[in-house]
Amino acid sequence: MLTEGLETDGLVRDSIPKNSPESQDSDAKFAACLGVPIAQVQTHAIDSADGPDLKSADELTYVNSHADVLPPAEVTRDRTVFGLAQAARCVGLLFFPMFQKEISGNGWSATLDSTHSMSAPAGATIAVRIAVTITAANGNYIPCTFDNIFIMSGRVETWIRVSQLNGTPDPILEQNLALQVAGKAARQ
Repeated sequence: MLTEGLETDGLVRDSIPKNSPESQDSDAKFAACLGVPIAQVQTHAIDSADGPDLKSADELTYVNSHADVLPPAEVTRDRTVFGLAQAARCVGLLFFPMFQKEISGNGWSATLDSTHSMSAPAGATIAVRIAVTITAANGNYIPCTFDNIFIMSGRVETWIRVSQLNGTPDPILEQNLALQVAGKAARQ
């Protein structure tokens, strides 16, 4: 799990958590999108934890993370599942409705512009970029990019989401975050 440290320099704790709401049927939706039986994506977490919600001083960059401790066979299986060609699209299709629901209470809406695999930072297993356009209650459009970085090693799966308003996340920040989590995973 991501923690505050040198890698998060320039980010401060956000007093309003930004973790996306989880869907109770997300495993079933992910499996259906991938075209695999649900047993191929269901996880049986032994433990889990959320990292701190962080933001930049200008409030354009947000970072959150989550880690699950799983049986090693599930981590190995998930590395294969997330390597499937359609996995990135499925991650985006699963995330987007939850994001829409989260912002709709403010009179805001969003459109999904794209979702695709991207080069994973060193130490990461896979990375998925989701681009959306947010329509604020006042009618203004705000481009937003969500980079989802997955680190799967040993018994731990961690995802880091770096959200960037009006642009794309800083690749150096993403590399530093991924290296912090990968270093912890290597010591497990």
